[in-house]
Amino acid sequence: MHGYAYILTHPGIPSIIHERDLICLTDSALRIQSADADFYVASIDEKIIVKIGPRLDIGKLVPPAFKIGTSGKDYAVWEKKE
Repeated sequence: MHGYAYILTHPGIPSIIHERDLICLTDSALRIQSADADFYVASIDEKIIVKIGPRLDIGKLVPPAFKIGTSGKDYAVWEKKE
C-alpha cells in the first residue's frame, strides 16, 4: 500500500490494480515537505498531501484546510476542503 500511496498521488501516469480512491490528476506540481527513513510527506498541487511511513506525529505539515481522504497501515492522504 505504501507504493500505491506514492505512485497514485505523485505526478505521472499510474497503472491501477486496486485502491481506486488514491487516483488523482497527472501533470501535477510536487513539493516534498519532509523526507526521512521512516517518514515522507509531500504536497501535490497544494490540493493533496500524502504521508508514508509509520511515524504518526506529523506536526504542522497538514494545514487545517485539509481533511483525511483515505488512510491505511503507515500511510494517509489528505485533500483540501473546498
